[in-house]
Amino acid sequence: MAMSLGPLGLGLTSPLVGSRGSFDPLDLFADPGDGFPSDAMLADFEGSQFFWAGASKVLGDLTSTPNGYTLANVSWRTSAATTYIIDYETDPAASAASYPFALDNNGTVRIEFELQSLAGGSVNILRLYNNPPGSNYNASNTYTAGQAGRQRFCVVAREGQPAIIGLNGNTVVTTGSNIGVTTAINRASFFYRARFNDGVTTATKLAVRAFPRALSATEVEAVMAQGDEPPVHLIGDSFLNSNSLSNEVRLDLTDTYRMWSQDGVGGSTLVEQAARFALTPRYWDSTLVIMDGGLSDTSAEAIAAIADMVSRLSHDRWFYMEPGYGTDQIAGSANRIAQDAKVAAIKAAYPGHFVPTLDAIQALNDGSPEDLDDVNVSDIWPRSLRSDALHPGTVVNGAGHSGVSGLGGLIADAVRLPFSLFDGGIAGGLYDPSVLSSLWQDSARTVPVTADGDPVGCMDDLSGNANHLLQIGAATTRPTYRTSGGLHWLEGDGTADYLRATFTLTQTFERISALRQITWTLNDQIFGGSAANAGVLFQITGTPNIALFDGSIAVTNAGAAVGADVVVTERHAGASSQMAVNNVAYVTGNPGTTGPGGVTLFASNGGAGNSNVRCYGFIIRAGTMNDSEISFLRTYFGAKAGLAL
Repeated sequence: MAMSLGPLGLGLTSPLVGSRGSFDPLDLFADPGDGFPSDAMLADFEGSQFFWAGASKVLGDLTSTPNGYTLANVSWRTSAATTYIIDYETDPAASAASYPFALDNNGTVRIEFELQSLAGGSVNILRLYNNPPGSNYNASNTYTAGQAGRQRFCVVAREGQPAIIGLNGNTVVTTGSNIGVTTAINRASFFYRARFNDGVTTATKLAVRAFPRALSATEVEAVMAQGDEPPVHLIGDSFLNSNSLSNEVRLDLTDTYRMWSQDGVGGSTLVEQAARFALTPRYWDSTLVIMDGGLSDTSAEAIAAIADMVSRLSHDRWFYMEPGYGTDQIAGSANRIAQDAKVAAIKAAYPGHFVPTLDAIQALNDGSPEDLDDVNVSDIWPRSLRSDALHPGTVVNGAGHSGVSGLGGLIADAVRLPFSLFDGGIAGGLYDPSVLSSLWQDSARTVPVTADGDPVGCMDDLSGNANHLLQIGAATTRPTYRTSGGLHWLEGDGTADYLRATFTLTQTFERISALRQITWTLNDQIFGGSAANAGVLFQITGTPNIALFDGSIAVTNAGAAVGADVVVTERHAGASSQMAVNNVAYVTGNPGTTGPGGVTLFASNGGAGNSNVRCYGFIIRAGTMNDSEISFLRTYFGAKAGLAL
């Protein structure tokens, strides 16, 4: 899999969280009578939904086979034009060949989807086979051998015409020879090799759908677009003029399906990339990834080109990847000095959208003298991760990494930022007032916040855990939504305002927040827990000090000046507790071991000790994060407050 280093610093303004599960495009095929076309076939092993022969079914209606299922004597047949949608996940340790789905007539194959390998590697291609079995339509769904990932394959098979193929949301293509006979079906096989009656499989059973209707290329793209998450568009130079990097990104996001598109032209500048982007409005709703590996523009040109692309977006989901560092950018050289100046200017202009890559890629070196020389002396990408003087390579080095997988992992982490921190059901919550759709004037979440000065009775948890911060007291206890100069925050009045979320949370936990102490009052609480005397961030001992409290006061920090915007990093872990303001060194101590059982914003768990504070957003999470994750989150929340950390 591609490397994962945790979330990166973006200024997102709309939630990206979607529910895991197979896409259900029935709206395109719905029958006015019962909601399903009578000739449709649905076998959703992930969602436990089955349908064929005009009626809903259950898994027990299929015949179990080694590693799969069959449906014999099926009173169902494809039409002369049929659309197939297959969701599957490959096993990186398995070998070819496997058949996620096949249709036959007494052993004569009509349609067969086969997972294959190229050049003797692990499974890295899905092909469509049609009668006669020797005819195949190469779907070009290739990816690095030995990797896994959630896949989606959409095919329109029309007798006498080439197939229309959609691949993970990428370009829809018409390919191969004309489709032969697809009708007269009497057996369907799911993840079972129908033609040879063996049980070889290399796929996780997700879902198979077949509909007796041919979609146009535009409709196939629409089907592929309706995934769990917003689509992603990658634009750049030669770093993006092949599918390798985009596939690595997609394959690192195994939890959800996203539609992908890319536009890479070798040698192009950011100015030229902006001109291309201006001509493709279809991508303006996508999360935008800018990966200009060469960075040949001037600082002013680069900043203006990025601004032009961003101005066309309907959202704030975008980021700029730090460029590549090759043999023309050796430390101390004129080229390196010039590139460092341009990178610094871009980072200063867009601090919440800049994704650093150099340190992370260097960390993947293989330990060889050549790699260590590149890292420690030349300060460039290790040669084991490059395909030439500059570009990331696909060959896996001695440490188990490739340049493409490493860079793809960084992009993937940015795309899912910062929701990946809650993968696997980790307790906690993520709160961001700049996501206006997450704010409500009432705890029932019926009246949205729409303007500066609106009261806030609920701030949604964007982590996917549904730990929403809710109004507990009277209407007069609601904090206020404020916005000015492109910044967004909730403001506690220091008298009665607070919100609370109750959920299971014990020590160890961490909280990273962007704050401003508008005023300072002894014993007021910026954060409290849901339980008493736990999870507290106190105003204590003297202006402008803040401290932790989980049974006793400790870890006092004087770095958050009144009236100043800061990022506060807390770790509540008994004797290993610590707190830092911005990127200054941690203060340590032991505030106790009581678990908070949730979080209260602007007050104690009981609504007392109300603080007069701005909150630009925060994350609270069980366990501990690594240094890279904490650094990226400081940048992320710092950008919410207009800081460049």
